[in-house]
Amino acid sequence: MVADVFAFYWVGMWQALKAKNPIAAIIGNLLRIVVFPTIVYALVCLVRALSTRSDPGWQFFLGWWVGPGLAADLSSGLPPGTNS
Repeated sequence: MVADVFAFYWVGMWQALKAKNPIAAIIGNLLRIVVFPTIVYALVCLVRALSTRSDPGWQFFLGWWVGPGLAADLSSGLPPGTNS
């Protein structure tokens, strides 16, 4: 949650400078920080459900929920010039 707040801050400022209107900035921010990691999580859960008959533990779901979220936060939420 803390990483999401920092990512929303930095991506929001970047989108506000780059977008032609405020709605485009908001949508771009939400897509990068919320929607894309949720799609990754859903696809991983779908593949896992279709590929095995055993139920994964709560660690699997927690790890795959936090992992893509943090990856999206770190990849798009760092200030410009710090991504290398």
